[in-house]
Amino acid sequence: MPLAIDIGNSTVGIKLFSQSDCEKDLIQIPTHEFMTEKILEHFPGNKTWIISCVVKKIDGMLQDFISTHKDFEIILLQKAESKLVDFSLYQSKIGMDRFSSVLGAASEFSPPFCIVDMGTATTFSVVDAHFQYQGGFIIPGITTLFKSLPAFTSLLPELTLTENPSSFLGTDTQTSIKNGIYYLALHGIQGIIEKIKKDFPQIKIIGSGGWSLFFKNFYDLVDFNLIFKGLKYYFYNEKK
Repeated sequence: MPLAIDIGNSTVGIKLFSQSDCEKDLIQIPTHEFMTEKILEHFPGNKTWIISCVVKKIDGMLQDFISTHKDFEIILLQKAESKLVDFSLYQSKIGMDRFSSVLGAASEFSPPFCIVDMGTATTFSVVDAHFQYQGGFIIPGITTLFKSLPAFTSLLPELTLTENPSSFLGTDTQTSIKNGIYYLALHGIQGIIEKIKKDFPQIKIIGSGGWSLFFKNFYDLVDFNLIFKGLKYYFYNEKK
């Protein structure tokens, strides 16, 4: 069975998949700990991989691995080219995570749709009713916002969210940070979605990424496996 490997800025996810199914997460490791040796250790004998990578340093490592392992079939996605979705309107290179997510959604849902992927960055990806990629947004993700405050101030702590705020206004430093970042993200997402819906009536809003559960009421559905579904679709339908 082939391996689908999603290398994000914070986490690497690896799944086995077949043409009929996509298995549960088998490995999830921090990106800074990733090495190809870990794949070989956990999946000895598996030489068929398809990879989405958005980390430049690891991309170079993978290129070196591919050049020295000719007996492997490794597809490292590089270009947003697809027979299913037209990406020609997007002038700059689209990240392979967004490309894979769009393919995953387009393989299962009728457009128009907008994917809101809430990871290290929060991204919006819009596909119109004709399967044409229209563009979107890239903004700092919630974890990135939390990390930015202690990075650029001397007294503010690094925090995170474990639940939705119970009140609107913060009453101390910690709740002021938590509530502020939560409501900044909430109203930002809400405002962008409202504008997208005006421009694309009947659009389906699909949440993805680890933070999407905190904002699930804004989405028609949440799917954490879009990148893997896209990698699976590409492997069986698009690879040359």
